[in-house]
Amino acid sequence: MDEQKRLSRNDPCWCGSGRLYKHCHRREDMAAEKEAQKSARAARASEQAWQEIADEPAFGLPIPSLSPQLATSQARPQQVEASDLETQIAELQDRLESGEVDAIDAFEMSEKIRHSLLSGSQAGGRQRYAELVRTLRDRAPELYDEEGAYFTWNLLEDALAEERWEALPELLADMISYPDLDPFFANVLDALMYHGQFGVLRQAMEELWRRRESVAEEAPDWDQDALIGDLLLARFYEYMDTARQPRPDDPVLLQPKPYDLYTP
Repeated sequence: MDEQKRLSRNDPCWCGSGRLYKHCHRREDMAAEKEAQKSARAARASEQAWQEIADEPAFGLPIPSLSPQLATSQARPQQVEASDLETQIAELQDRLESGEVDAIDAFEMSEKIRHSLLSGSQAGGRQRYAELVRTLRDRAPELYDEEGAYFTWNLLEDALAEERWEALPELLADMISYPDLDPFFANVLDALMYHGQFGVLRQAMEELWRRRESVAEEAPDWDQDALIGDLLLARFYEYMDTARQPRPDDPVLLQPKPYDLYTP
């Protein structure tokens, strides 16, 4: 597994198929890693829930106050955790500065930092993560681009969570610039549809369609057909959301688009 994690997207795949890693097991490996992270988070949440139950007063009896020594010992892990977070951030920045980190390691380290920032009690966690990603992109642009779609998806999630709609066009433009956006675009569709961001989604998908020769040059025809189907759906939802009196014969709705006539 360590050997797999160090593979670049353009290296031969570890399975021996002779194909490039990005066209073979890379997507499955990254999906498995994401699933493992979800399982770890679920385990931590379960442990926390049991701890909360254990902390409840038994039979309505008050819990005796802690001695100063015990209170100090219980507070120490939180201090260590905060210290570990700053240490992780400093380590990633140092390794970026020295060039002693590859794309997979940088992604894994940044994911751990992001989880700590969002799960802790510190304010501004998403902003600090965005600053970290900006630092990574500025100091190691080629390394960043190898996992750029993953970083951009995280930033998109954060923008949606904070309802920073003005940030979406730039993030979507960045997202569709990566050939390896397939694992994320279904999530992007669902998230933007859920939040009613039909217009910005439609614009991004039209731009993606215009780039189809470069972005989807190795994709089968059904991928392009699925893109057009989702694009038409986003266009219809945008119309229903903005039209004062929607009707099926509205010229705005029926105005032809280049992708209406697309045939594989």
